[in-house]
Amino acid sequence: MKRIWKVGKRLAAAALALTLLVCLGACGKNEEAEEKLVGTWDAYYMADEWESSGLDKGDMRLDLTNKGTFNLASMGEVISGDWSYDGESLSLDYGGGNVVKMSVSLISETEMTTRGEDEDMLISWRRR
Repeated sequence: MKRIWKVGKRLAAAALALTLLVCLGACGKNEEAEEKLVGTWDAYYMADEWESSGLDKGDMRLDLTNKGTFNLASMGEVISGDWSYDGESLSLDYGGGNVVKMSVSLISETEMTTRGEDEDMLISWRRR
C-alpha cells in the first residue's frame, strides 16, 4: 500500500511539473509573438465591403510599445490604450469596455495585414 502511495505521489508531481513546463513554454511563445508586432506601423491600404483605397504615409499610424500600450493616430486624432496579441488576434483596449479585436497576418518582418473581427475591414501596414 505504501508503495502505491509513493508511486501516486511521484506521478502527481510529474504531472504538475509537465503542466508548469507547458504553461511557461506557452507564455514565452506569446511574448515572442508580441515582440514581432512592437513598433510603429503605417497603414498603406484599406478596404471594406463598399470600397478600397491606398493611404498616404502618415494618414493612419499605429504605435505598439513593448509595455503593452498603443497609440492609434488617424485623421488628426490620437487614441491610446492597451494592446495584447495571442499569436492570432491583436486586441486594442480603448478603456471603458471598448475592445477591438483583429486577426493578424504577418507577411514579413516589415508588413502585416489586419482584418476586423467581423471581417468587414482589412488594413495593410508597413513598419516604419
